[in-house]
Amino acid sequence: MSVGKKQAQTRELRDIFKPAFEDENFLLSCPKMDDVVERQISRNSHSKFIAQRELIWKSTQLKVLDNVRPLISLWNRLAPDTEEGMILESAIRLWAETHFFISKNRRANLMNSVYPRFKTLLKDPTNFSPSEEAQLFGPTFTSALLQAADEDAKLQKVASVGRISGGFSQKTQQKQADKPEDPRPETSRQGDPSERRGYQTRYTDCFSPFFRLLRRQPVVERRQH
Repeated sequence: MSVGKKQAQTRELRDIFKPAFEDENFLLSCPKMDDVVERQISRNSHSKFIAQRELIWKSTQLKVLDNVRPLISLWNRLAPDTEEGMILESAIRLWAETHFFISKNRRANLMNSVYPRFKTLLKDPTNFSPSEEAQLFGPTFTSALLQAADEDAKLQKVASVGRISGGFSQKTQQKQADKPEDPRPETSRQGDPSERRGYQTRYTDCFSPFFRLLRRQPVVERRQH
């Protein structure tokens, strides 16, 4: 177990067991990546990193798939109501859960890389069809993805129009706020400010010489009788 077998020996063990299914068209295989997703990955700048992670998950899934072949072959030979048959059925169900877990992580890896805005679609089980198990996503999920992308594009368009109209309204309000207020006309009682200043100046200039004269007059002492 610490060394492992050669690939040729593993291939021989894999070919020994060929389980039969009621549906003759069904093939026990690893889900294949959809063409639409594969094309999107090729256009991504991190395509090598994405493909590397996908290869790791897919290789693991193939190894797990090899383990279930002898179990299914043995289960086909036993009566389902026996204790051995029930144990084998439980083992196969646990394998199916592991198989699904790997497929789920493969999908999440790809969606986070190429369609991160629509990764929530993976949580809806109705976006996947049991009859499309040969593909990782399938036409049902692809249709849901295209519909979500179309709705998102429409919402983005509406939001951009809202931002433009909102910005125009804010600019209009800002211009009105920045506009200086018109000076209020002076009342007849107040008069022209320049006239008031002139009047005050003339009044002060008129009495200035008089005050200077008062300061220059000598103080007359009162005669003593």
